[in-house]
Amino acid sequence: MNQLSSLLRKLSHETWERIGFSRNRAGLKIFETTITQNLIYNIHLHKPSNFIIYEAIDESTNGNDIELFMETKGGFLFLAIQSKILYKKENYPKFDHGDQINNLIQYAHSKGGLPFYLLYNYSKAFVFKNTICGVSCDETDFGCTLIGANFLLEKYAFKKTNKQGEKKWIIPFFLDLHPKYAIPWFILTSMPHIEKNDELLQKMFPYIQLDYSAPLNLYSWDVISQSDEWYPLKLVTEYNEEPTETQELSDSVHDQNANERFAPKFRIILRSENS
Repeated sequence: MNQLSSLLRKLSHETWERIGFSRNRAGLKIFETTITQNLIYNIHLHKPSNFIIYEAIDESTNGNDIELFMETKGGFLFLAIQSKILYKKENYPKFDHGDQINNLIQYAHSKGGLPFYLLYNYSKAFVFKNTICGVSCDETDFGCTLIGANFLLEKYAFKKTNKQGEKKWIIPFFLDLHPKYAIPWFILTSMPHIEKNDELLQKMFPYIQLDYSAPLNLYSWDVISQSDEWYPLKLVTEYNEEPTETQELSDSVHDQNANERFAPKFRIILRSENS
């Protein structure tokens, strides 16, 4: 297993334990934004050279929205990713958040990519000792998992109507999605590099249909690494001068942004180890 895959696996274990620590103690809370920030920080701190993180210049972006570019033989494949945390009842009530899922899907398709959710998990009932895509896993590997947004839209989104006549989600539980549909995120980086742009994703997520009306686009390194909307993420100690302080946005502003549009805060680029 390569260095990046080992790091992501370790962070998945820590996420599982961190949520479990909070869920089993009265008065403690854990939020998905905090987990995302911790993951980004730790990946940047320990990342190998082929893993690059950019931060959006726009301060109104949402801290749980991520762009991921994976290098393949033909170019970089694009994934739009929204994070969600498992609640104490072991379900995901925050899936039902306005029209967020359609905004995520539309954003991904407008850029010729695929939409995913990154799930943060801990489950008392879940025990796992098996393989996923040929990789031996246990339950703690499911601390951070990926699942296709189109699958959730088809199976759970807006499938029931409340008393006010509004279309609402059938909220899935952890065991509804794992281990059949949601895959530990580190597996994305642990398998041999792919010859075709969709080969790995089809192996990991066989339920994903790749014949969308919006075809998949492959990006060049120059396009994704040179943009006026992004700058390389830096720790405070990496600045040559004091970093500029920015005004922190309130939760209500972030909630409004999350409801209106997919606005990625971070851009992650995964280059081939041979690049």
